Amino acid sequence: MYRLRISNFPRSARLGLRLSERAPLGHTCHELQLSRSGCRSFSQSPAPTETTSEVSQVSDILAEALSSLKSATNDKDKAKAFNTVQAAYGKLETLVVPPSLLLQQISMAHQLPMVLATINDLGIAEILSESTDRGGRMSSKEIEERCGLPAGKVSRFLRFLAGRGIFEEVAPDVWAHTRVSKLLDSGLPYDEIVRDPIHRFARGPPVPAWISHVVDVCGKAAMSMVTAFREDKYKKSYEITDAPFTKAYGIDGTFWQWMEQEKRVLVAAKAFELNNNLSVGAGISSFRVIQLTMFLKFDYNEYPWKGLPANSTIVDVGGGVGSAMAAILPLTSTGTKAVIQDLFNPVLERAKSFWAERDPTA
Repeated sequence: MYRLRISNFPRSARLGLRLSERAPLGHTCHELQLSRSGCRSFSQSPAPTETTSEVSQVSDILAEALSSLKSATNDKDKAKAFNTVQAAYGKLETLVVPPSLLLQQISMAHQLPMVLATINDLGIAEILSESTDRGGRMSSKEIEERCGLPAGKVSRFLRFLAGRGIFEEVAPDVWAHTRVSKLLDSGLPYDEIVRDPIHRFARGPPVPAWISHVVDVCGKAAMSMVTAFREDKYKKSYEITDAPFTKAYGIDGTFWQWMEQEKRVLVAAKAFELNNNLSVGAGISSFRVIQLTMFLKFDYNEYPWKGLPANSTIVDVGGGVGSAMAAILPLTSTGTKAVIQDLFNPVLERAKSFWAERDPTA
């Protein structure tokens, strides 16, 4: 039996774009020699000529990648070009933003996901989708009447997100969807969201579920890391029960035990469907995950699956419903088998319907 560990290149590595070698057109961030060792210390003040040279090199890479992105005709080429664009933008930021301002901006980076998750949790995208206006518009006051969030806060939150292309202010305090904000719409009636505000994420598309899981659940734990590591119990221990998560939630067990207890496992399983190049439903089936959230794209084509011995078995430990395997198996040779292991029965039950939709013989 072959046991394969499938991993994705860390997004954080984009800050380590090394420019010691010129990268040819179309190379991904994987191929641009990303490493933390290539990062410049924020305390250093490089000579102007050095900085100018690096900026020029990164700008050339960025221009070529943008051209490749525009001309790409398939998802894989788009993903490669997009990853290069993102890596180059990240590197430019470290080169041109004053170090103190860069640190200030990084320290405030929590604001955007927190506001996004709040809007996601309140179902404001669904409220806006239910607008009876011909242009799909709705005022902050009308949104307040549906969800109870004061109009002033609605405007502040949506205006903040609109700066990133999430929603659009078409008139003072009047809002409409953008192609990005539409992805927050679960397709569920707003009344259903009110009845089941958390577990409803398991019944919609993966984008809202991902935001809920990563920001609402994991974000709370991440925000507690500073205070947790002031105590030796958390700072020095490698036990999974002595993690910032357990301190944040006041539990004696583990992350996954809490997830099962709170019945959030299916929400997490739905969220991680976003990692794979699968079509998604709820009114946005024309989009593919690579187009919805390219920064999260796992390119399984990078591994030589067809080079595995005949009749190999691939085991995905903690594989959820098997969404990763649904992307991998078509890349393997005939006769390859897959085994998906997970801890929770609700996930396995969901896996049955997941595979019945894709391969009834599984």
